Amino acid sequence: MGKFIAGTVLVVMSLAAQAHEDRYFKIEKDGSIPEIPEPWGPVRVVVHYGSSGQVRSVQLMGRHFSAGLAPCVLKHLDHVVKVEAYGSWWRDRSIMPPYVSLEFVEKPSASPELPPAAAISITFSLENGQILMGQQIQDPWWGSPRGHSLWNVRSCAEWNSL
Repeated sequence: MGKFIAGTVLVVMSLAAQAHEDRYFKIEKDGSIPEIPEPWGPVRVVVHYGSSGQVRSVQLMGRHFSAGLAPCVLKHLDHVVKVEAYGSWWRDRSIMPPYVSLEFVEKPSASPELPPAAAISITFSLENGQILMGQQIQDPWWGSPRGHSLWNVRSCAEWNSL
């Protein structure tokens, strides 16, 4: 009986640790992200592009919110080739609430196992849609990926440093 309980505890702990990590989610053709569960889901993202590939608008809708990106953010999304989503809801809420990040890939990596060579990632709270963080990612041809992060992004002035 003791071995069964110990085995069960190990399985539960490993699943919790796995869920704690950021996970990539599939964005369906209709913009839905079905892997985000209740109480936050369903979540849907709608992205409109201009003729030159520049993102014209982004709307993220969840069970409790609808959030759009301001023009001062959109101006940084001018050569987007695809949008990916990742997130987590197993973190300590005093550090980071449940969230989903939209990664606007400007230059894919040479390998699917690697992060994009150039992207801008915007992290939203799944509780209220507030932007928690913005990040610009560059992966040079040598060395490790580099980024510039903006925390607690509340105004357009903060986006100007990207």
